[in-house]
Amino acid sequence: MQHRLRGPHGRLNVSNSGSHAYQRVDLGVFASQVDEDDYLTDTSHLTLQFKDPASGTWTDISLDENDEGAGYLGYTDVKAHEFFSIDLRLAVNKKKAPAGLGFAISIGMYADDEGNCVFSGDDSYYEFDILKAGGAPGPPG
Repeated sequence: MQHRLRGPHGRLNVSNSGSHAYQRVDLGVFASQVDEDDYLTDTSHLTLQFKDPASGTWTDISLDENDEGAGYLGYTDVKAHEFFSIDLRLAVNKKKAPAGLGFAISIGMYADDEGNCVFSGDDSYYEFDILKAGGAPGPPG
């Protein structure tokens, strides 16, 4: 099973190309800003949300690094050969956020046939630039 975070479309794509269904797959997305001088992360200027497929409402994803549930979206079953996407959006506080580098990562977890916890994904992440307020955005990536 694979999941991938796609930046320009704001989606978390989940794909089960195998013939085995999973009764519970836990999904997560985390985003942060990185200080490029000391590599410290800061989530205080970001708001990350997903569109709940059941209700259609935008729901906050905790980015609090002290929260054990930070980045957690929830869980769902995934059928064999199933593909679906979850819409995401990210907001940056334009008055407080310093310019710099940002990133987002995704994770999927499920139990295999032996009951082992499996982390799935493609080890990819999505980078984005946080620009100074009022600055010209330039061409999008």
